[in-house]
Amino acid sequence: SDLSGHPPYIFICVPLWHENENEMKSMTRSLYRMMEHQKIKSKTDSSCYELEVHIFFDAPFEKKNLKKNRSEIFDKDIIYWKVTNEWVNCYINVLRKIVEENGEPDCWKYGQVFSTPYGGKIVYDILGTEFTIHLKDPDLVKRGKRWSQIMYLYYLCGWKMDQCRMTNSKGVELKKENTYILALDGDVGFVPRDFELVLA
Repeated sequence: SDLSGHPPYIFICVPLWHENENEMKSMTRSLYRMMEHQKIKSKTDSSCYELEVHIFFDAPFEKKNLKKNRSEIFDKDIIYWKVTNEWVNCYINVLRKIVEENGEPDCWKYGQVFSTPYGGKIVYDILGTEFTIHLKDPDLVKRGKRWSQIMYLYYLCGWKMDQCRMTNSKGVELKKENTYILALDGDVGFVPRDFELVLA
């Protein structure tokens, strides 16, 4: 029997770097189907799992030279400004199109941007699921998907669960015995039944 006191809680983690647009679409449609399935199922099944999505972008920034256009900034000592690169911009466009195609454009209005010790993050609420795009700056955290995996294990298990004592939607503190990480590649495609078989 389950002694954790809560239904399964799933952290979906996807490290991205230079996946192409079609790969991003396949993966994101799979994530959207899963969020949609979980939302519908949870209305009638109190033991249905909960989830949140974490996309980890490796080397997500490029430097913009601002020497020529000083009117953009107030600090005259700043020469370069970091902006999201083409891969991040492509993914955000893919995500926005999929959300809008499925009739959920309003979530786009309430995205939040945060500065973090590893770079930054953009957080959306999509179908009631927290959907976070983490921007991992190689000036702050080592490059590579392996380091993204180390980062998200520390972030989810060490920080959110151990330090912050994270709770689920019912206010129950998450226990590791019934909390799982679904680690995916950026080009994966699946349906909710696939995941539920793995969870079982």
